[in-house]
Amino acid sequence: MANMIYTDIPGWFDYTALYDDACTRGGLMVEVGCFLGRSLVYLASNAPVGASVVGVDHGGVGYALHAEFVAKKGGTLIPTLLQNLTECGVYPEKVSLIVAPSIAAAKLFGDSTIDFLFIDADHACDAVLADITAWRSKVKPGGMIAGHDYKNPDHPGVEEAVTSYFGSGVCTSRFSPSCWEYRTP
Repeated sequence: MANMIYTDIPGWFDYTALYDDACTRGGLMVEVGCFLGRSLVYLASNAPVGASVVGVDHGGVGYALHAEFVAKKGGTLIPTLLQNLTECGVYPEKVSLIVAPSIAAAKLFGDSTIDFLFIDADHACDAVLADITAWRSKVKPGGMIAGHDYKNPDHPGVEEAVTSYFGSGVCTSRFSPSCWEYRTP
């Protein structure tokens, strides 16, 4: 029995409508960059029966904002992430967790297998570009790739990478102005 809900978990999650839309399609949904699990718990809690939800995180410092927090947790966030997922009643029944760097985890998925991919890991331009490059072929035709902190002045690397990769094919999410989205042709 769950004794926590997603709002009990610290983190940044202002894109519930985007995840609600992803859940209408179901299938394989992957979140890259989980921090403490706030958004991952929401996704797994709302996924339709038969959907597969996978979180990918290496547990360490993704960018400077997390450095002090990760240090306080003994150098990894994974035990806290797993505890949060478990206490919210989604792990291991509703969500799988891959503890690995994003690029390595992408190699575990076949091409055109993912219905919804959300990228919210390292926010540096080169890291976001590497994530998109590694994961893009994994998304099915008609699927969606999205990410957080688009047009956020605190994280200019996100918009730079997304625009560099997709050009005019990407847009601000119609579900959340803090996110970008790209529907695969």
